Amino acid sequence: MAAVSGKKLDFNGFSEDTKEDLRRMMVRSLDIDLYYSQRVDVTERDEVAAGFNEEYLRLRREFDDPDDILWQLEQYVLGNASAPHANRRAAMAVLAYFFQSCDIFDNPPPEYLEGCPDVEEEFA
Repeated sequence: MAAVSGKKLDFNGFSEDTKEDLRRMMVRSLDIDLYYSQRVDVTERDEVAAGFNEEYLRLRREFDDPDDILWQLEQYVLGNASAPHANRRAAMAVLAYFFQSCDIFDNPPPEYLEGCPDVEEEFA
């Protein structure tokens, strides 16, 4: 998977804690890529991505805070019952994967990146 720009994290307005959570879980993206590459149904990844994107767009109309949107997406994965820590980490890894693959949240426009050093910070 291609590295995500560190500026995408900034552009989307996440808190420092959320940016760190996403960075930490992006290391699992290769595992998720491998999972999808081994599926018999080759459309599964795209179908899941479309579902996440649809839910993200719905949440964006309802919530202004990107941290709240990400939390709501976590609830979309886990349901609204309390989940064990390992499940929450797995959900965050999946969300980080779809963030990194540009299926959820916005990419910064080129003018946002002009003059920014270290545009391509790698987290994978």
